[in-house]
Amino acid sequence: MTKRAILFSCCIILAFVLLIVLPVMADGNTTSPSPSPSPSLSPSPSPSPSPSPSPSPSPSPSPSPSPSPSPSPSPSPSPSPSPSPSPSPSAAPTTQQTPPVASFTDSVSSGIAPLTVQFTDTSSNSPTLWLWSFGDGGTSSLQNPSYTYANAGTYTVSLTDSNAAGNSNNTFTQTITVTSAVTAATTTPTAAPIVTGISPPSGTSAGGTSVTISGSGFTGVQAVSFGSGNHATYTLVSDSSITAISPAEAAGTVDITVTTSVGTSATSSADQYTFTAPAPTFTSISPTSGTTAGGTSVTITGTGFTGATQVTIGGTAATNLTVVSDTEITASTPAGTAGAVDVIITTPGGSVTGTGAFTYSASIPTVTGISPTSGTSNGGTSITISGSGFTGVTGVMFGSTAATSYTFVSDSSITATSPTEAAGTVDVTVTTAGGTSATSSADQYTYAVSAVPVPAFTVASTTGNAPFTVQFTDTSTNSPTTWDWTFGDGGTSSVENPSYTYANAGTYTVSLTASNAVGTSTSSFTQSITVIAASATPFVTEPTYNLAVTPAVTAQITQMAAAQAAAASPQNQNDIGTEIGSIFGSNVVVIVVGVIAVVLVAVGIIIHRKRNRWEELG
Repeated sequence: MTKRAILFSCCIILAFVLLIVLPVMADGNTTSPSPSPSPSLSPSPSPSPSPSPSPSPSPSPSPSPSPSPSPSPSPSPSPSPSPSPSPSPSAAPTTQQTPPVASFTDSVSSGIAPLTVQFTDTSSNSPTLWLWSFGDGGTSSLQNPSYTYANAGTYTVSLTDSNAAGNSNNTFTQTITVTSAVTAATTTPTAAPIVTGISPPSGTSAGGTSVTISGSGFTGVQAVSFGSGNHATYTLVSDSSITAISPAEAAGTVDITVTTSVGTSATSSADQYTFTAPAPTFTSISPTSGTTAGGTSVTITGTGFTGATQVTIGGTAATNLTVVSDTEITASTPAGTAGAVDVIITTPGGSVTGTGAFTYSASIPTVTGISPTSGTSNGGTSITISGSGFTGVTGVMFGSTAATSYTFVSDSSITATSPTEAAGTVDVTVTTAGGTSATSSADQYTYAVSAVPVPAFTVASTTGNAPFTVQFTDTSTNSPTTWDWTFGDGGTSSVENPSYTYANAGTYTVSLTASNAVGTSTSSFTQSITVIAASATPFVTEPTYNLAVTPAVTAQITQMAAAQAAAASPQNQNDIGTEIGSIFGSNVVVIVVGVIAVVLVAVGIIIHRKRNRWEELG
């Protein structure tokens, strides 16, 4: 360290001692007033919490006593055990009951032995007792007896009944004729049978309904037909009655005909029987799920499927509908959306719904081909994507870039417009709720450049101090594949985004030329880079301080000295300057020391600034 620097440091230390330490010593005689004690604030006593009122005791859960505690189930409201008094003569009924008038009906009045007849009482005046006599020694006391005649013959059935008023005034009779099987079989009909009525007149197309056919000439019956050639099983009851079991038949109205050796009964409105389609029932569908693409073969089971006209799954008609039987249908599912859907079967007898019986599950799409397989890197090419599982498509990608637009054609076809993309080969993928198609050689699309590149680049900064490193970023269009950089100082590069360091100051012109498969750019892109010498500091300019001892500075110092003298006057004995003067025994000493300190500080600052400036200028 030079003597000049040592002298400068001593001056600075002396100035701080005089200007800071001495006033502090003078302050030691000043008594600071004691701060007034803050009044103590007694906290308000917090109120005692009021005790919670005791809750009222819960009422007893025991039920209130009934005004009438007797549990007796007796319907009599009177608790008196005394017997009810005998009714007075005035309470006797005013209407006199009369004896019944006997009558009855029979289910059949003739037939082949053994013949069972159902008798039904139709007597008036409410009989309470019945006495039947069946004409062959058999009797009964039932109201509506059923009786079987084992042997051929003619029997007179009689009924006598009674009530509280007495016996019926009459005996009702009815004749029953029973023919032996041998006699019926050997009796030769003389005329073609006639059908005059049927009961009931309708039944389900499934068959199995018992039908009673009325008419004449039924003896020797050989066949009973429902419609054309559909024979039924039957039982000859008598020459005027046949019971038959309806066969299965399609819904509609047919004529019931009876055939004997003489002929077949003529058709008429009296013999018409209507087959009604039964309402269908749904039991199951198998399988219970399939893809949203549709085409799943399903089997539906239930009843009443004969004549089924439609099956819908998720509101859309199934295809390939086949009614296998009255209890089974096969079909193919249509395309649908993911989730559980209803299955509805419609037949002539109505419709039935299998609620949520079939579930569509989203399938992962598959791309099996694209056409065309290439286009320019400018995009805008319309391509057709083939595959499966495209229903519900949510996106089409060309590599990592979304298609400009796409149109869902069917579950197996999509049309899309290629986006702008760099030259090269990319995979075309389709995304649905089920996922994204896997990539393969079948989905590859090639972008080809259509023009030479147009070079361009950017830099982070164009000006800096040497050594100056610059990062260049290529922004050329039309997908260049090679780059030719010149940095203006003889340096070059073929990297797409080079980093280059300038060692020397100067202004350099950087240029870029790019090429692709079509050719080389017809022009170069240029940018100027300015490098500043290391000693120069263009970005940081220190302010200039004018610290020369001018007349103005001298005047300021004189003013400061006068202010110090005024502070030491007798009128300001309490001032800090006066205290300092009393310490040293003379106010003049304080003034002189202060002036010297200020001058030394100013001179030291001037010398330091000048020295630094001389060093910068060399």
